[in-house]
Amino acid sequence: MKDLYVVSCCRTAVGAFQGSLANTPASDLGAVVVKAALERAGQIRDLRLQVDFTLQEAYTDTEGRRVRAIRYRADFTYYRPAAYWTGKGVALWDLVVEDVKSRATRTKEYLLKRKMLKDKLGIDITEV
Repeated sequence: MKDLYVVSCCRTAVGAFQGSLANTPASDLGAVVVKAALERAGQIRDLRLQVDFTLQEAYTDTEGRRVRAIRYRADFTYYRPAAYWTGKGVALWDLVVEDVKSRATRTKEYLLKRKMLKDKLGIDITEV
C-alpha cells in the first residue's frame, strides 16, 4: 500500500437544505475538492469547470434553416506538468479534459462527441 500525504485542504460550497447543491452527486462535489487541493499544491493549474468545446459551428443550410452548433461540455479541464527543466521549475504543461462517467452517462451521443473532439481538436478525454 502506498503512503498518502495531505498537502492541502479545501471544502465545497455550503448550501441550504434542498438548495442549489441538492441534486449534485457527492462524487462530483468530492472531485471538485480534490482538484482544488491539487491546484493549490501546484500539481495542476488553471482548473476550470464545465468548459465548452465547439465541435461544429452553427450554420444556415441551402434552404435557409439554421443548424445549431455541436458542443461538448467537459466536467473539468486543467493543465498538468508534461516535462520539467532542471533548476527552472515546470516548463511544459499538458491540457487534460476530464469527465466523470458511469455506465448510464456513457451515451452514444457522448461517444460520438468524444470522437469528434479527438478528430477536430486532437484532445483525448480522460474518463474518471
